[in-house]
Amino acid sequence: MGNMKSFKKFIEILPALLSRIKIPARLIFIIVGLFSTCWFLIRVIPKPSRAEYPCMKAAYPVMSGFVIYIVGLTTAFFAFRWSKISFINAKYSASILLFVLALFTVILTLTNDSIPVYANSKLLLGPNQPVGAARGINPGRVVWIWDPKATNENCTNQFGDGWFMDKNTDLSAVVKMVDESVMKLTDKNNLKDAWESLFKYFNQTHGKGNIGYKDGEKIFIRTNQVSASDNTIDVDYSVKNTTRYGMAETSPQVVLAILRHLVNVCGIKQENISLGDPMKHMYKHFYDMLHNEFPNVTYLDVKGTLGRTVPASDIKPSIYYSDRGQILKDNGTTGNPFTADYLPKVITQSDYLIVIPAMKAHMRAGVTLCGKIHFGSNLVGSATHLH
Repeated sequence: MGNMKSFKKFIEILPALLSRIKIPARLIFIIVGLFSTCWFLIRVIPKPSRAEYPCMKAAYPVMSGFVIYIVGLTTAFFAFRWSKISFINAKYSASILLFVLALFTVILTLTNDSIPVYANSKLLLGPNQPVGAARGINPGRVVWIWDPKATNENCTNQFGDGWFMDKNTDLSAVVKMVDESVMKLTDKNNLKDAWESLFKYFNQTHGKGNIGYKDGEKIFIRTNQVSASDNTIDVDYSVKNTTRYGMAETSPQVVLAILRHLVNVCGIKQENISLGDPMKHMYKHFYDMLHNEFPNVTYLDVKGTLGRTVPASDIKPSIYYSDRGQILKDNGTTGNPFTADYLPKVITQSDYLIVIPAMKAHMRAGVTLCGKIHFGSNLVGSATHLH
């Protein structure tokens, strides 16, 4: 089983590895085609129903293209050979027919382009074709704000010149962008009305009626601080000079703008707000920027020193997995079958959850935005089992 997983992972990363090496495209096609064919046969022959799996449907066009390519070249080779033999033996008609067949096969094999084949043929999307039902306070609306003055385009992201520093991210520009985004999302002319409408919309869609925020309700702001591990923080939580320095994460400037909205505009008590990445630490630059202005907000950190708070786990699991430990064999820490995940109380007991992700690419899943961020909301210390 372990060898099969390793082989599958190798197949997945092979194209990316080959793209970094100066290898002719046709050779890459042959290598990837060979491995795709082997992978398809190894998986499907023992259990033919696996041919319907999305991964097999994705491998099939590569495999079929490779097989057609090999068959075509083989046919052309023998047709040319038999054409030559026929010509020597004065069988000119047969020689000409075989030569034409060989020539046609070569042209067809080397120049023919196939139409795209998708693992899910039911989801062929063109431009401006949204998926699913439109939702939100203005259904389907997405607000996009861009200001080139917000960031320093000459930032190197080398140690001492991180994107998160004041010299590389302009707080005033970011605050203006966040303000404008919230008002455009809600069609309101001021932030107080905008947030009131958001709270009311949320409560209406969750069975609470047409009411806004009530004093005492809890808010959790989920951020992405995936690089903040034991080996990337110093004793004072400052960022060490490691390969993870400058990794794209939630901007503290954006979080500060949201905190100003909730506390200064909406009048929400700081004690009712928690924020952070439950599985990670909170860097010094992140904590200082927010804590200096809002000292009574709860800031999460797995170590919980220097003013930070360790997230407490809920008593019961929040997520149960339907495979019952058959697929999730290892949660990354114990090696035992894994059937459920526990979430921190700041999530399970919150009345409102605000997710502020990092809008970045992901090496395994493209652009994941808000979806994958909750891989890091469990409290087993790793998201390995979910990957």
